Amino acid sequence: MMHRKTHWIRPLLRSLFCLTMVTIAFATKISNAALENSIRWERSNAKLRIALDRNSIDYFLYKATPMGAQFDLSQHFASHLGYSVEIIPVDSQQQGVDAAQNGRADFYATSSNLPKHSTPNLLSLSMFPSKHAPDAAYPTAISTWLFSPARSYLYAQATEWFESRTSEKLRKTFIGKAKIFEHLRNQTAVPKNKKNYSLSSYDSLIKEAAAPTRWDWQWIASIIYQESRFNPSLHSRRNAYGLMQMTPVTAKHFHVSSLKTPKEQIAAGINYLLWLDTQFERIGIALEHRDDFILAAYNAGYARIRQAQRDAAAHGLSPTIWVGNVARIQGKRPFTLRSDTPLTLLHGTGETCDFVQQINLRYSHYKNLI
Repeated sequence: MMHRKTHWIRPLLRSLFCLTMVTIAFATKISNAALENSIRWERSNAKLRIALDRNSIDYFLYKATPMGAQFDLSQHFASHLGYSVEIIPVDSQQQGVDAAQNGRADFYATSSNLPKHSTPNLLSLSMFPSKHAPDAAYPTAISTWLFSPARSYLYAQATEWFESRTSEKLRKTFIGKAKIFEHLRNQTAVPKNKKNYSLSSYDSLIKEAAAPTRWDWQWIASIIYQESRFNPSLHSRRNAYGLMQMTPVTAKHFHVSSLKTPKEQIAAGINYLLWLDTQFERIGIALEHRDDFILAAYNAGYARIRQAQRDAAAHGLSPTIWVGNVARIQGKRPFTLRSDTPLTLLHGTGETCDFVQQINLRYSHYKNLI
């Protein structure tokens, strides 16, 4: 009698067990998928933030161009992953360690020896092992990258990247560049007092002209470097001339010629930037996106960028955001959006996109180092 009353228990328990296992498997799959999606999102949307020592070996300016041993090495790694990069400059080892520990930086890259007590709870990748100082935390006097445990997946990627390379070849390249940078130390390093560093002989003129505007003088300097490498006598194949490479038609409108002084050339270029600023403000471009449009129009012309905005709207993109939207219209390759037919490029080439990106990137380095 007892058997008849309880014969259904075993099938029920078996069913509950199977349901539990399926639930656990499903939850695990969801968890792993969430982790993969999180990492994938970070790779596609976030910048790789790298803390670098601001000195004459790892990260500095030479002839207004950013360079450095750790700067180059970390850029290669970021390029391998497909990340964009944001450099976080530090002035001491402790600042670098702190940046890695508190998450301000994804990792800290240094060519200096690190004391044993300075890096608690950090994951370390020591590259190019050599004889090390007695108090060094890691077996290298050449290159160490430090990651917080929260960036363990990035540490694993860096380790795999380094080990997949020909270590000796990478080591020789790195050390060779480090020796070059060491040789340049006396003539290129940014002084401890950054205010004493000069990008060009026109810095004071740029600062004076930029002062009444909303722009930093380093942003204007970045434009001038991109356009003329600070050469006031430069003439391009398109007949643009001067520090800010204005075309004859634009230059005439802003009352400047190739015979004008560097001060007048800079003033005319800034007046043109101010005019573009007014135009894009008038059509509702938010301040956070406006400078990208100003740079694009400075390079390709205001009318072309306005047409690119209209085409962006027609293809379901935002006409008020440059990155990922109007920049795609202005880009270098045909592509398909909401149409089966690739958009025919009518707005120039990727030169404009590169122009905007390079100036913004150089500006960030100028802000870091000057």
